[in-house]
Amino acid sequence: GKSTIAKLLVGVYRPTNGEILVDGILIEKYNRTKLNELFGYVAQDIFLFSETLRENILFGRKDAQDEKNLKRAIASASLDREIDGFPKGLETVLGERGITLSGGQKQRTAIARALVKDPEILLIDDGLSAVDTKTEVAIKNSLREWNSSQTFINISHRVSSVQDCKHIIFLDDGNIIEQGDHKEMLKLKGIYADLFDKQMMIGVQG
Repeated sequence: GKSTIAKLLVGVYRPTNGEILVDGILIEKYNRTKLNELFGYVAQDIFLFSETLRENILFGRKDAQDEKNLKRAIASASLDREIDGFPKGLETVLGERGITLSGGQKQRTAIARALVKDPEILLIDDGLSAVDTKTEVAIKNSLREWNSSQTFINISHRVSSVQDCKHIIFLDDGNIIEQGDHKEMLKLKGIYADLFDKQMMIGVQG
């Protein structure tokens, strides 16, 4: 149900019952253009074009403001070093669906694409699963500095990805089982704490 919630928020799906409000306004009141402006969405299935890396990140946004934010977005997505290593840098043409990039590079390209819009809400659906822990920490630290008023929604199955969030919602079979911050969730000694212990154990063994 995690990705379903993401698609409900960005208007891909419409709720059949209940209400979704953004800034106190029913989501049905927003048109597609406004929702696209509000959200920077990094989907679980990342789609890249057979165009240059620059065009993939800007994705049709070629005004001066986007160009000005481009380098900052790339650095915040921890993609700058890889780009410097490409033969043609930002002008490197990607293969079909970004086949020339690794999974982690695709995810970071999608994050840079979302950030260059400077959205009010950044929504990442399992978009850090292919990066190593060190890079993940660097990206999340950069996101905190990007826009202090921005809302960051991070959807993940890894506790390490969400443990520093202000509010965590744990879903199981489409239902909210537990919620709170990391310390509060551990004190519950429930399914979240159990998952945290298991993932920590796997990390230690790895």
